[in-house]
Amino acid sequence: MKQKKTVRAVALGLAVLLGLGALVGALLPLIY
Repeated sequence: MKQKKTVRAVALGLAVLLGLGALVGALLPLIY
C-alpha cells in the first residue's frame, strides 16, 4: 500500500513537471 502511494506521488510529480515544461515552452517565445 505504501509503495502504491509512492508511485502515485512520483507520477503526479512527473505530470506537474511536464505541465510546467509545456507552460514554459509556450511562454518563452512570447517573452523573448
